[in-house]
Amino acid sequence: MLLPKRIRKFIAIFRGGVSPLMITLSIALGFTFGLIPGFYGIHALILILFVLLNIHLGLFLLSGALAKTLCLSL
Repeated sequence: MLLPKRIRKFIAIFRGGVSPLMITLSIALGFTFGLIPGFYGIHALILILFVLLNIHLGLFLLSGALAKTLCLSL
């Protein structure tokens, strides 16, 4: 397959190549990142965990954006 690595990683979610634990961690860390208003030390800790655990970027950003929208609307 001659697709870039990011696209292959995103497609792997639908084909089952990503473990359910990593999907859950991506969504949980993304929502935690988005629900906290502003930028504090916990955000830096979440970003470090994001890099260390090799979390799926697309799910992290999607859940973070949804949580930030929810946070700002409340």
